[in-house]
Amino acid sequence: MPVYPEEIKEIASSLLDFTIRNRRYIHMNPELSYREFNTSEFISRQLKSIGIHKIEKVAGTGILASVKGNTEKGKTIVLRSELDALPIQEETGVEYASTSMGIMHACGHDAHSAMLLSVARALFEIRERWNGNVYLLFQPGEELAPGGATLVLKEGVLDRIGPDAIIAQHVLPEMKAGNTGFRAGKYMASSDEIYIDIHGTGGHAALPGATDQVLIGSKLVQDLKEALYSYAGDRPLVFSLGKFIAEGATNIIPSSVHIEGTLRTFDEKLRSDLHSLLEKICAESQCQGVSIRPEIRKGYPVLFNNKSLTDRAAEVAALINGKESVESMDLRMSSEDFAYYSQHYPVLFYRIGVKQTGMQVHKLHSSAFNLYEPAMETGIRTMLAIALDFLQGS
Repeated sequence: MPVYPEEIKEIASSLLDFTIRNRRYIHMNPELSYREFNTSEFISRQLKSIGIHKIEKVAGTGILASVKGNTEKGKTIVLRSELDALPIQEETGVEYASTSMGIMHACGHDAHSAMLLSVARALFEIRERWNGNVYLLFQPGEELAPGGATLVLKEGVLDRIGPDAIIAQHVLPEMKAGNTGFRAGKYMASSDEIYIDIHGTGGHAALPGATDQVLIGSKLVQDLKEALYSYAGDRPLVFSLGKFIAEGATNIIPSSVHIEGTLRTFDEKLRSDLHSLLEKICAESQCQGVSIRPEIRKGYPVLFNNKSLTDRAAEVAALINGKESVESMDLRMSSEDFAYYSQHYPVLFYRIGVKQTGMQVHKLHSSAFNLYEPAMETGIRTMLAIALDFLQGS
């Protein structure tokens, strides 16, 4: 017997208080990437209180739990949320603010986990009305390279499960509460960290013998910008250098310069080509007595949403929340380790609006970030509806 939209709405509404309580507990007790020990234990306790006991650890502090439907014959999906917080001192002033100095849930992972707990509860309570298998992945370390997704994949747990789809939702403070956002195909950029060290001979600015590392570094920055953007042409690219350290003085030329930045694209071939071009320019910029050593730390890949899965999910969101509430998302230059899953399985990563009308918007990773908690009801019913539609589909 299928579960109908009005039932899903009623279920989500009935779970809002449960969701808010869980979100506030997680928010008050944030933990950094790969150290989510208390959060993991809390999630396990909540799952067991629901009646879900098939729980295993994954990727260190992560949790993988499962709910079986009326029959295990059918599709298998993974619903994913994240556990980790950020090294930010909270400045929201809310009564449930972080109790951990210098650590804050500034990216909504607390809400994601709380909503997934509620979806898990709903699926468990109506398990006789759907077929297949649902796995609940509470993933650690999304905020810190190499990304918890890489650890989950490395352990082979997904190979064992063989999911037909992996689904995740993420809050968006700029989006109106009640709205959802979807984009098929490329959605979020790859991200790489760039480190460049320039070493030469320092010395008195007024005396001979020193090599000018500051001048060389300044010219290198300009050359890299021009070359990389010229090569990319009209393809979206971010190449930004945010740190330039030259610890000299008014009359002292430093012996070394350190440069750091980020490189982001939506094209894996372009990404690889730009890595080679950057290294080539650095090599060509070396001169007598001066060495330039670039280091490229590869980060998350391009996130690619499966088209048929995304298009159908947008239709389901329109049915459950209203056609006018569904937004088409633009390309986004931020990155997500969920992208690693998209290299192996059909995935869907979509947005949930959490902005209250008249509410000042504080963006993700801000010390003042907070969300309009009633908006989580939309997240519960949207994920529940998408999951059930996928499981009940042919």
